[in-house]
Parts: sequence; structure tokens; C-alpha cells
Amino acid sequence: MASSILAPSAPVSKTIIEDLIFQVDAALEMQPRAFSRVFNALCPTINEVAHACQRPSMLNDVISEQRRQANTAGTTCGQAFDLFIENMNAAG
Repeated sequence: MASSILAPSAPVSKTIIEDLIFQVDAALEMQPRAFSRVFNALCPTINEVAHACQRPSMLNDVISEQRRQANTAGTTCGQAFDLFIENMNAAG
């Protein structure tokens, strides 16, 4: 699933996560502290989903839990997480 953006055992690349954040809020490129907070909150949620792709029976539950965590971290983080899920589903 989504093999074009996910390596079988590797986490999602830093570049992909950065791109997701900048797509949601381009202004964060000029705000390194704010960017770091979003990146540090988003990275583990996305990587949990990436690893769950190896266990398809658990994927929906993992996505739900990680979405909750991303939304708790803030609007930008939640939106970037949702964009990742949209991209992952589109890559199918």
C-alpha cells in the first residue's frame, strides 16, 4: 500500500513531512520555532501510520488514533496529517 511514498520498514522521509507542513501553512517556512513544533508532533504520527501499513488489519484504528494525536497538537498538524492520509490513499 502506498509503496511510492512508504518504504517497507523505513519511516517517512523528512522531506515528505516538511512538504506536507508547507503545503498546509507556507508561512511556517519563515518561522523555524513554530515549524519545529509542528514537525516534531507530526513526524511520529505519520511514521506510526507508515508502520501500520504492514499490518492492514490495524491500519484504520492506527489512523484514527494518530489523527486524534495530530489534531491535539494543533490545526496545522491535524491538516498536514489529513493531507498525508489523502496522499497515501490516492497512491493506493
